[in-house]
Amino acid sequence: MKKFIYSRIAPKYIVNAGLLAACLCAGTAHAEKFSIQSDSFKDGQKIPVRYAGTEQQCGSGSGISPHVRWNHLPPGTVSLAIFLNDPDGQKGTGTSHWVVYNVPATIAQLNEGLEGQPEGSYTVGINTMGQTAYRGLCAQPQENPHHYTLTVVATTIPPGELPPGLNREALLEKLKGRSLLGQSIVGLYR
Repeated sequence: MKKFIYSRIAPKYIVNAGLLAACLCAGTAHAEKFSIQSDSFKDGQKIPVRYAGTEQQCGSGSGISPHVRWNHLPPGTVSLAIFLNDPDGQKGTGTSHWVVYNVPATIAQLNEGLEGQPEGSYTVGINTMGQTAYRGLCAQPQENPHHYTLTVVATTIPPGELPPGLNREALLEKLKGRSLLGQSIVGLYR
């Protein structure tokens, strides 16, 4: 009798365990990953002149920062750091165009030109030119298109903990051991 009961009960548990495993695997396989996008430009595409510097040699742009949005932050994220870097700039030594940090994880995007962002919801760091501002894109017409890398880094650093006045290198040093994950998109400009 025990053998009969066991054989009738065991398949039920095996089927339920199989369903549970299938559900867990399906949830894991379809889990959304941390990603970034921009309404200003698409990954691998040309960046419009409006984001360039206002100087004639840069294309007489508007000098406004691009839009950037992030989704599915890694667990434990409390703040974000954002960089716009041109590794082709400064004759190949790189140009830091934009450094933003202390962005609370509760914010889902930075608007174009930072228009409408809540006051105190971020800190703008120092760009290559020594300015606490966004530096418009600038690649000379005789050069190949530059590769502008827009990166968002998820961190465990509480918003407001980092002091004002950090440049890219100083901020990267502060992020060591406290960053969770970074994602980038690359746009081209000449």
